[in-house]
Amino acid sequence: MPVILLVALATAFFTYQMRNLVIYTNFFDLYPPRHPYIQLYQEYRKMFGGANVLVIAVSVKEGDIYTIPALQKIDRITRALMDMPGVDPFQVISLTHPKLKNIEVSNWGISIRPIIFPAFPRNQDDLDRIRHAVYTNQGIRGFYVSPDDKAATIFAGFWEEGTDLNMLFKRVQELKKQEEDANTTVYVTGYPMLYAWILH
Repeated sequence: MPVILLVALATAFFTYQMRNLVIYTNFFDLYPPRHPYIQLYQEYRKMFGGANVLVIAVSVKEGDIYTIPALQKIDRITRALMDMPGVDPFQVISLTHPKLKNIEVSNWGISIRPIIFPAFPRNQDDLDRIRHAVYTNQGIRGFYVSPDDKAATIFAGFWEEGTDLNMLFKRVQELKKQEEDANTTVYVTGYPMLYAWILH
């Protein structure tokens, strides 16, 4: 009888302590540490960013992405990604992020400004200026904006440590549900470790 009581007390104690249990995977433990590619990655990732990238595409069915509602959706998703734990803020970029530049050459010299400048678009003239900037800057159309102008991508890099994949999955699904409507679809993909939660 004392043994049964002791086992019952131990079971109750450990069951109670399970509320503090956190299951966490350190993705560096899954990498072969002696492989030269992994050693090179670990040496330079702080300088160039991580290899784990989340890609979100905002796509419209009718019209194109050069509308205020579509750009607002892209901006809200971009800002939400910047606030997520584990994100590398230097690896977040989209059409509405200030890091994406409009480079203009004139008689006065070279002007380098964000695509969305000087403020968020308020009218058709602002939208036309953004479209012109996308069309005249190499590397934006076809990468950040689809060639048919119906979709725009948002990129966010994440560190191996500090990224809770379950939280990330839940938050991205919330963003997707929040921003989708009758005319807008949000697609999500990622590589390489982020496939884990996409296939969840």
